[in-house]
Amino acid sequence: MNSVEQYIKSTAPQSFISAVQEIENRADECYKELGAFQLPQNLANWAVLTRVVERIEREIADSGYGSPAQIAVMLNLRDDAIITCLLQSFLDH
Repeated sequence: MNSVEQYIKSTAPQSFISAVQEIENRADECYKELGAFQLPQNLANWAVLTRVVERIEREIADSGYGSPAQIAVMLNLRDDAIITCLLQSFLDH
């Protein structure tokens, strides 16, 4: 098993704090490029949910209803849609 360094921010080395801050900064910027976040919330949610349904229907056509692939797509897209809609709601307020 690999050993992973664990820190409390107040005792962490500055190089570690800087690296984590850089990751956080990049994460904060990544959503801004997504087209859905340029739309009003209701249209963004509609667009995301429409794409989710489209992708699920395509997987059903390709793999069949209830197939492991279709179930995996539904679970992954469910999580993505929830996160996207919640993030859009959070950003609007």
